[in-house]
Amino acid sequence: MLVPIARHCLFATLAVVALQADAYGASKPTDAIIVKGVFLKAFIVAHDNFVAIADLPAPKKDLENYTVHIRDRRSRIEVVFLPKLPPGWFGTGGETPYGRAVHYEIDKRTYAIVKRTFEE
Repeated sequence: MLVPIARHCLFATLAVVALQADAYGASKPTDAIIVKGVFLKAFIVAHDNFVAIADLPAPKKDLENYTVHIRDRRSRIEVVFLPKLPPGWFGTGGETPYGRAVHYEIDKRTYAIVKRTFEE
């Protein structure tokens, strides 16, 4: 369960996403985002686990340094934390000075983590 400050950060992050252009330029300042409740529940489960990763330093857990991808996959929901890239870097995944790519598969029925992988 997210503590109140983490919930505040989640909603602040969603608000920032709505105001900033994404990596593909799809968002405009007037765009709104709509997120299904099942995606938010899966995100909360993944985020709680993400911030508890012992070998990931606190600065690399800052959501402002990530793009979060959420996908519906039949009986599971994928939640992928992709760290932002420093200027001049190309590609996705792996580890950057800002964070580490982490991929979760969450069961849609139980919201249990089925699988967690660290992308290289």
